[in-house]
Amino acid sequence: MIRVATKDDHEVLKKMLNDLREWSIYSFLFSDAEPTDMDLERYTNPKNFNERICLISINNDGDPIGFVTLDALPMFNCGVDTKMARMTFTYIIPVFRGKGYMEELTSGFEYWAKKIGAKVCCIGLVKGKKKGY
Repeated sequence: MIRVATKDDHEVLKKMLNDLREWSIYSFLFSDAEPTDMDLERYTNPKNFNERICLISINNDGDPIGFVTLDALPMFNCGVDTKMARMTFTYIIPVFRGKGYMEELTSGFEYWAKKIGAKVCCIGLVKGKKKGY
């Protein structure tokens, strides 16, 4: 099941972000400090949902499986003023990898991209690699 992350998910998201920071080839994007509630507030505050959102995947027992973040950006370089949804970060807890959860999160990403009015999606994944974003 996919749902929008809320303030109640901050501790779970902090743990997953710290795990992501440890193995990501994009670890240079992260500071050495742990993500703060203020960092997470950008993705879990309903006031920001037209610009940023974090989707969290949970199993039937309510345990977190992974997350994906969406950033909506204006896109001017194609000659048309349009909105682009960019998949910023993704993470699946290692024991759940290879079981189709990323596909479920990507579908949730596409749904929210349409919902916020994005006409273009930018999804950066590295197929077949252990490290990607």
